[in-house]
Amino acid sequence: ALSILAVLSLLSFFLLRAIINTEQTSAAVINVSGRQRMLSQRIALYSLRLVVANGDKAESKSLRRELRKAIAQMRKAHKGLKSGDAERGLPRPSDEIKTIYFGSDVNLNKQVHHYLKHATKLAKAKESELTLENKELVFILNASSRRLHKSLDGAVEQYEEESEFTIARLQIILFGFIALILMTLLAESLFIFRPLIKDRKSVV
Repeated sequence: ALSILAVLSLLSFFLLRAIINTEQTSAAVINVSGRQRMLSQRIALYSLRLVVANGDKAESKSLRRELRKAIAQMRKAHKGLKSGDAERGLPRPSDEIKTIYFGSDVNLNKQVHHYLKHATKLAKAKESELTLENKELVFILNASSRRLHKSLDGAVEQYEEESEFTIARLQIILFGFIALILMTLLAESLFIFRPLIKDRKSVV
């Protein structure tokens, strides 16, 4: 009986650790995927400001630097989300996430690649090319970016759904082990300790 309790207690401990680790991993993934939308919006903002600031060399230089920084951050985060990044606590994607990133319907990987490609070209454009009619700027600000934002939101929703499902499943298993521990304790009291007490009373 004690061995059973020990095993169940250890399993419960490891399940609790698994739940905590899953919550930490999910938080990291949701945080990074959520930041992707913010970074895409930041890229669009810096792109527009870079065009508007045309002629101011100091401001233009600063905006180019910030634009390149946002592009690098979004590219690194995208790589970790689509392939996994142990250093940042990002696991390898599930089949459902892979469908969002590489499936023909959404193909988020292609959308992000094109978005960053146009943003990079704009960051390297000559001063004379920085106009409101610039095709890179138009691509970033128009329908392509709106579709990208919708796809990024879809990825975040999928991450959240998977996280909630995994944690809920582990919690159910944990509650099951706790119930088994309580049942074992009840069985011990009825079939071990209670007879022992009766035996002691009868001896006395």
